[in-house]
Amino acid sequence: MRPFPTRRRAGFALEATLAVLVLLVVLVASAATGAATMVRTSSVDQATVRLIFAADGAADQAMSQLSQLIRRTGIPSRAQLDSIRLPNYAGTTLDGVTISDVVRSARTPPTDPVRFGAFRDLTGEYARYDLDITARDRAQNTARAVVTIEAQLIPVFQFGVFFNHDLEVTPADSMHFAGRIHANGDIYLCGSGPIVFDDWITTPNRIIRDRKDASSAACGQSGTRRPMILGAGNTYRALGFDGRGTDNTNCCAHPAQDARFRDSSSARFQGRVRSGAFGLDSLTVPLPPGMDPYGVVQPRTGAEDPQVRLAKLAYAADWYLRVPYDSVPQVCAGIATRSTRRTFLQVPTPAQCAVIFAGHDSAFFDAREDRMVRTLDIDVANLRTWVRADSVRRTPLVLYIEFTGAPALQFPPDAQGRPTGPGGLAGGLPLPAIRLLNGHRLPNALTIVSHAPIYVQGDYNHDRTLTQPDTAWRPAALVGDAITFLSRAWRDSANSRALGNHHQVCLSTEVTGCSDNALAGADNSPMFVRAAIAAGHAPTTNTAADRGQANSAWFDAGGPTDYGGGLHNFPRFLEHWQPGTTVDLSGSLVSLFYSRMANWEWRQGSPVYEPPDRRWTFDARFRVPANLPPGTPKVGSVYRIAYRPGY
Repeated sequence: MRPFPTRRRAGFALEATLAVLVLLVVLVASAATGAATMVRTSSVDQATVRLIFAADGAADQAMSQLSQLIRRTGIPSRAQLDSIRLPNYAGTTLDGVTISDVVRSARTPPTDPVRFGAFRDLTGEYARYDLDITARDRAQNTARAVVTIEAQLIPVFQFGVFFNHDLEVTPADSMHFAGRIHANGDIYLCGSGPIVFDDWITTPNRIIRDRKDASSAACGQSGTRRPMILGAGNTYRALGFDGRGTDNTNCCAHPAQDARFRDSSSARFQGRVRSGAFGLDSLTVPLPPGMDPYGVVQPRTGAEDPQVRLAKLAYAADWYLRVPYDSVPQVCAGIATRSTRRTFLQVPTPAQCAVIFAGHDSAFFDAREDRMVRTLDIDVANLRTWVRADSVRRTPLVLYIEFTGAPALQFPPDAQGRPTGPGGLAGGLPLPAIRLLNGHRLPNALTIVSHAPIYVQGDYNHDRTLTQPDTAWRPAALVGDAITFLSRAWRDSANSRALGNHHQVCLSTEVTGCSDNALAGADNSPMFVRAAIAAGHAPTTNTAADRGQANSAWFDAGGPTDYGGGLHNFPRFLEHWQPGTTVDLSGSLVSLFYSRMANWEWRQGSPVYEPPDRRWTFDARFRVPANLPPGTPKVGSVYRIAYRPGY
């Protein structure tokens, strides 16, 4: 039987070939379409990334300008906000991107506590700003960013300690300090005995567990010399690390050490010990461009722009006294030497003035400065009597004293405001200075300011004749080139150039040899000062590269290298305070600049001084805005507290 015959359809191969070709065409088209889509998507993604970077860069530039506004003017006005200029990206990799923005602000009442950042709970003026920024390219792609910025302006006397430069807390004896501490430079902590802190310690730079002028391994390794700070669990804990690492042999911070610092501070001190590792910014007094912080205490010239006037305390003075350097004893000779900011205020007649003010061409010898001192003495008790006779029209809240016609400085400061040599005025002439006498009771809240040094003789703003001396307390500040405390036993006649200083101060019957002193007795033993102190200080003159910056061209050129005295010697002394004598200071310790007139280096021992027991504490009353001294300077900073991309 023959097999069934097969039949083949003509053209099948052609159909199959065509089908395969169609499939290939579809696949190629799909691939091309996918590739085109990927190219378009990638292009859109690239444009979006460019725009996000552009918006973020614009926000950073706006924040930088806002920071400058804060530093120059305080909390900006709406007109000042409108002056912020956004970047033009023409000619850059972001060419073709344009920026537009909307600034929305909500001002908070100035009596509110700050609620954000390292300075929260201090009472200050602050405002929050939303910078709503849109970046757009030529293809109309857009990206948006909303940055929330907080501008803070904080009264400087709300800090227990505030230094614009390096701060050294290296006492020879034990020290216990309650109050916030901030420095814009490095902070050095080391004591011969225990030093204890109860509050925040902050700096945008480094916290170093050592002396600035010399490496001292004992500061880092000895448990008794390590700083103790109130920390987690409300217990005092040792500072077992610093900005250089975990021990003093590990120098020079880097990101890994920053991370260790943050972790250690958070665990041990709940983040209350903050350095640059936390990204802190400097706190600065709002100053016009080019104005040195020393300008805060400089005299007015009458030809200065409004921003300079806002920065100078001289323009905030209710009374302004111009005292000719060459004729200080004639301070009361002409009423024209005195003026008032408020027109209804009275000034003393020449006869009344002579009871309050007295000038002395060569009052006494300052062994630290190695020269005589020309003083304008202010009898605060007599000032109080005069004011109380008509307190409505005789209440100077800020008193400024300018010495006119004084010779130039022997060694002018360098471009950074640092001393270039010792010596005060040229020619070895006497230092002009203010001396406050009988200041145990003030007439009213009072701030005394001068570009010259200020000496305080005896108790100030503390009336020991009262059962409760602090009931007569008034908000008070002393602001000048330098501040020196003289005991109640001080006598000008015993401190001449021939005799020198360093004479025995006996304020307690417990001290051997003091029984014949007229001031001896238990009720006379301490000296009390209740005031905020803002003054220049003497820098440590160490130039080692790993221990901070060089302090002046004079020292760099081979001048002396020496210790600046530290915080405990910030208010100065000139006498031999016998063991057991005490100076009790409650207030705020602030230094914005280096001393220029009284700028000799720190020296202790004969013939300058032997220190008393020092009790430096922050006056917690300054936490209430109504208790701040008149004219209190403010320091400002800017925080970026939120970033929200827009879609």
